[in-house]
Amino acid sequence: MTDETNVWMSLLSDNEHEFDFPYNGGSKLQIDVRYRKQDGTQVILTLSKGQLQTTGFDNGHKVVVRFDEDAPMSFTTSEPSDYSTSYLFLNNPRKFINRAKTAKKIKIQVPVFDEGQPVFEFSPAEPLVWNK
Repeated sequence: MTDETNVWMSLLSDNEHEFDFPYNGGSKLQIDVRYRKQDGTQVILTLSKGQLQTTGFDNGHKVVVRFDEDAPMSFTTSEPSDYSTSYLFLNNPRKFINRAKTAKKIKIQVPVFDEGQPVFEFSPAEPLVWNK
């Protein structure tokens, strides 16, 4: 109903992990980079099945990201305001976006409730173009 422009880009993991019931059947991780006027630029990690582990009240759990052959980097995360356990927000989206713009491979290790910390791999077909 407004004339605002939202920008959204997504990338689905190449691999999937098999979790125990009730999340069996293969789970993938998705990276979403979005811009909305009310929120600014955000990077969101979404798990297709399972529960991403959050720390509850301090909103400071970390995920580990590796771009190409660089050293792994830690990113703190925030949980969504609706307390959903299927997605997390990266707290430093600019840092992630700037590095993702040139990465040919991205690996993300996320904490999954009762499933450890699986690593999801991404192979972007083209570099991320983000000008917001």
